[in-house]
Amino acid sequence: GTHLVWPSNCLNEPDHLTSRLPNHRRDKSKSYWTDTIVFVSQNDSLTKSHVRYVEALLVRAAERNPRWELPQNRPKEHAGNLPAEERPWVEDFAEQAKALAGVLGCDLFRSEVGSPDEKTHADSEAAALETFEYSGKGFSAKMRLSSTGRFIVLAGSLARTKPTGAFPRKAAEIRETLIQREVLTEREGSLVFSADYTFSSVSSAAAVIGGTSINGRNAWKLADGRSFSEWEAEQQGTSESDG
Repeated sequence: GTHLVWPSNCLNEPDHLTSRLPNHRRDKSKSYWTDTIVFVSQNDSLTKSHVRYVEALLVRAAERNPRWELPQNRPKEHAGNLPAEERPWVEDFAEQAKALAGVLGCDLFRSEVGSPDEKTHADSEAAALETFEYSGKGFSAKMRLSSTGRFIVLAGSLARTKPTGAFPRKAAEIRETLIQREVLTEREGSLVFSADYTFSSVSSAAAVIGGTSINGRNAWKLADGRSFSEWEAEQQGTSESDG
């Protein structure tokens, strides 16, 4: 799904925000919009200039992430110009906003998929970890973990062409986005991953591939038959004994 990230001061202009969101929802050209994250200040500290500066920082950070496509309307080059003495704490606000977005499950600002070099480094680290497989009638996929615990479905994996009736709405939206971006491409009656793709959860990866609601922790298995859940429990036990 697509996340609209908008810095705001809820104490300064709450009516502006509450009217803006419904307007976006009614805009049929924004059918891609599925989730909203709103960053607010608690002490009325953000002025309009501060908000424009934070927005410019967030947009520039998102532009370095090849997994996301941003709308054409970007902040102007001069947007976000602030006196030097005001920049440090506003930049700190932006960094906290990026961190909070990650905690909420939005990978818009994740460095592992930021630049080509960073993505290659993350994928090379993932290649050293175990490979999990999930297969059934009409689908067969392989998955590895990134160094930061994200779930990378490998290029060449096959997804079920027709989802079942139990297909979750969120998984359907992700699948449609992948098809539009040609990450999932139709080939000889199958949907094939044309490139590695990073999912935020093991279950969303399984749902998109299997075309149904599924507990990914039990669905993904190692070659010896251990599930992801079992493997993860073993890793946690090893870490505790080492400590």
